[in-house]
Amino acid sequence: MLRFRFVLAVFIGLCTCTAAIGQQVGYQITEQEPRYVGEVFIVGNTQTPDRYIRALCVFTPGQVLRYPEVRLTERHLHKTNWFLVDEKNGIRPTVEILESKGPYKDILIKVHERPGNWARLAAWDIVLARSTLDYSHVLDAVESVQIGVRQWREKK
Repeated sequence: MLRFRFVLAVFIGLCTCTAAIGQQVGYQITEQEPRYVGEVFIVGNTQTPDRYIRALCVFTPGQVLRYPEVRLTERHLHKTNWFLVDEKNGIRPTVEILESKGPYKDILIKVHERPGNWARLAAWDIVLARSTLDYSHVLDAVESVQIGVRQWREKK
């Protein structure tokens, strides 16, 4: 009986909304040429190498531009915890599509580095080395740790 009342209430609600509005809605769909990813510009990264940020991007230059992929890349950058996020002041990693004529749209990625990021990046280098069997990443990790320790000692 409860299920029947719910269905009846929803049906009556839909009928009253339709009757109250009483207007027709029309859609006009225009076909446009596809847009493609142009160059990817990264701004604000002082410690994080571009290759790490590009590895988090779901899109690559030359592919068809899909707006959900742009938002997904923004979420990936946010989830890494490498960059500052302060919702009060509007500080967070952003991915913007730059307007330009033609089918190729450049993309601007803005980040704000989190202090002490070098330790996270060193760990990321080791993960990359294990996943790709390219041990040059381990050397990058060691170098990142050395630079981070040196900067930490200078601040003391």
